[in-house]
Amino acid sequence: MYRPPSKSGGGFVYCTACSPGSFAPYYGTVTCSSCPANTYSPIPGQSSCTNCATGTGSFSSGSTSSVACLNCVPGYYSKGDGNGCLPCPPNTYSLNFGASTCTTCPAGQGSNFSGGASAGVCLNCQPGYYSKGDVNGCQRCAPGSFNNQ
Repeated sequence: MYRPPSKSGGGFVYCTACSPGSFAPYYGTVTCSSCPANTYSPIPGQSSCTNCATGTGSFSSGSTSSVACLNCVPGYYSKGDGNGCLPCPPNTYSLNFGASTCTTCPAGQGSNFSGGASAGVCLNCQPGYYSKGDVNGCQRCAPGSFNNQ
């Protein structure tokens, strides 16, 4: 809620509810803020906005409905934490729309690409490198060890 710019008899007599798609987080706020991208506020008078659901994100601010939250495309994922759809990090990929996580490249493979949309981004490690199938991808063999395959 915020104080309206008009006064009655010299003092403020009421507070006006923020409209849907906006919020006022603190006591004494003098204006409402638009809900940022990846959030929405469907009802008036909110002190915060609701995050888009897991696997979704939005591009616009001031959203009034979860309809603005669209499924992440393949190669992207969302945890539903207000950060929206993020590219899958290197050594991972996502095949489906609306992914909440990315799949790690299998053991013996890795990828330098972000936003991988298929297992095809995972390539065999080069000689002198290995991978355990985790987010670290292909790592150099330590001194005293080797891999020539």
